[in-house]
Amino acid sequence: MKILLIFLLMALGTVAMARPANAPTQRTRIADDNTTLTIRIDRENGMQPVHYQHVFNISNMNWIEKDLLKIHVFADQGVAIPFHEIAELVVLVVGILALVTSLLIVNYQASKRPTLTSN
Repeated sequence: MKILLIFLLMALGTVAMARPANAPTQRTRIADDNTTLTIRIDRENGMQPVHYQHVFNISNMNWIEKDLLKIHVFADQGVAIPFHEIAELVVLVVGILALVTSLLIVNYQASKRPTLTSN
């Protein structure tokens, strides 16, 4: 039974990794040396190949501005940005949403709490 299960999982993994012959190939390279940000995007698909390379001056930018610049460039090219490039920004947004949600819940619960009245 174990051998059958292992074989099934290996076959499933192979099928999951396979991609169609006409699927687009995408290579991205992002280099950051704290003064310049170089973004290179090469994407090949049948209709619209994308070849983009640009160097940005980022000497006065913080990490949030850098991540937003990356998102803007990839969106302009119509290409999905790799998640690992904006993971910090995603964690920040999720953290802010969790904080706001917690504050709203606490505020709602505090407004529903019965008040004591004296006779």
